Order: sequence, then structure tokens, then C-alpha cells
Amino acid sequence: MISDFVTGLGTALAARGCGSPVVFGLETLASQTDPTLGRVACVLSKDAIGATTRIGGSPRARRTRLATLDVHVWGPVVFDVNGARLATASLAAAEALLHAVINAALDVATGTISFDDVTWDTRTAVARAGYLATFALHVEVPIVDVTYPAPPSGTVAVLRDTFTAPNGDEATTSPSCIG
Repeated sequence: MISDFVTGLGTALAARGCGSPVVFGLETLASQTDPTLGRVACVLSKDAIGATTRIGGSPRARRTRLATLDVHVWGPVVFDVNGARLATASLAAAEALLHAVINAALDVATGTISFDDVTWDTRTAVARAGYLATFALHVEVPIVDVTYPAPPSGTVAVLRDTFTAPNGDEATTSPSCIG
């Protein structure tokens, strides 16, 4: 599930020594509590349902979902001793966080993932805001049927099924199921 991937992304970033929070959802794009930490916001974009592939150790998937997350990486803002933002140091911190996010995504992905080009929004690099890098991350998610884990054993009763018998007469009982 994509929620597990996002949670794992946060855990992998923390394991890499990154204190930037990973948040999820469109509503999180506008909120930032501490600009010196930076942050990573993941927003679901568009999914595509495709052919079945085997992903990691999952049971055989019925289909594969290619989930797309728009990942917004706000780099940490670096200030000097007088409280002025250091543009070059802030950009370097944003690049370091971007690389950490990509590596963390590769750490936690159980299937194939791919990345689109990174877009830098330098208009946000003003006063107390960091540099923003945005890219699309595509993650394969297996679609497995967890509500019906195994086919039924034996036959399944069909209630009042009308069919044509081999002799041409119409019958109202279930034919025997083969298979």
C-alpha cells in the first residue's frame, strides 16, 4: 500500500540522519512549522492499473497499480548568526535533502520505482522559505485480494439458476460445476 511506502520513506530518512518530516496529503503543502528542518510532502497524483507483476515477497498480485506521488521537497533554510538567510547554503541543504529522499525511496521500494525530472521553484526561496524541488515518483503496488484469500473448496451453490439442459428442456436446478 502507498501509505506503507510513505511511512517507510519517513523511517528511512530518519535512519539516514535526516530530521526533515515526511507529511502526506494535499493539505500539508501549505504548512511548515520549522523552516530550518525542511520537509517532504507527498501528494497522490494519478494511478494506472496494469498487468500483473510479482513485487517483492507479495503473493501473486491480481493486477499491479502504478501509483504516482508528487513529492515536494522543501530544503532546510540556513541562516547566519544575524538571522539572514544564506542562499548558497540553503540550496546545498535542499540538494542534500533531495538526494536523501531519492535514496530513501530506493531503500523502501519493494517493486519497481521510477522518477520524473526534478523541477526547482526558486520563487519560494525568499525571506524565511527554502528552495523547493518537486518530482513525480511512480511506485508499483500489487493489488492482492486480501478479503478472499483462497478459492472456495468444493462447489458453490447457485440459487435457482435457469439453464438449458442437454436435451433442450429448460431446467431450474444448478448444473454440476466442473473444475
